[in-house]
Amino acid sequence: MGSDVIAENSQEGAVQSGSSDQQTGNNSYQLSVAIVHPTKDHTRFDVPAMYGQPSFATTPLTELAPRVAAILYSFIAFVVMAAAPQIDLKSSNYEAFNYVLAMNIITFVYSILQVAHWAYKFKYDETVLPKLVEVFITFACDQVLAYLLMSASSSGATSALLSKNACIGSEKFCVQIKASVSMSFLAFFSIAASSLLSGYQVLVSL
Repeated sequence: MGSDVIAENSQEGAVQSGSSDQQTGNNSYQLSVAIVHPTKDHTRFDVPAMYGQPSFATTPLTELAPRVAAILYSFIAFVVMAAAPQIDLKSSNYEAFNYVLAMNIITFVYSILQVAHWAYKFKYDETVLPKLVEVFITFACDQVLAYLLMSASSSGATSALLSKNACIGSEKFCVQIKASVSMSFLAFFSIAASSLLSGYQVLVSL
């Protein structure tokens, strides 16, 4: 009789232990599912799938930082260039400096629009255009702007070197021109970084 009670208690303990293990396993599975498939996460955009795509995921900071840097550098570049005093130079040199001025104004406005779009996407968790169309347009604009800004910065740097003889007695002009061209190159690197990130978004959206 005593042995039957002991055997019955052992069976009940085994059943309870198995039920506890099964419940623990279910909780672990639910936790893993919650981690891999979050319902809504405002800290990451376009997190790629666990398999078959690159493991890198862009965050709001990585998307926003180069845009803000481009705004800052392009603003300094065109303000300093516009404030440079006029001196007697070849028209071709002034054309190069005007090219730097124009491209940095365009970069400034474009980067502000991109930051405004980023804020809209982050706040409402949706895009203005269809996702695939939007990432392709952003990538194309980043690419074109990066090439044009690099072209303008290179032209400005070349003209600044060719105008060094005119700096005698006009040191302020040359200092401002060199500062503006330097900021223009930094704006280019910022746009190039944004282009890499938008290219990644194209990759994971295909």
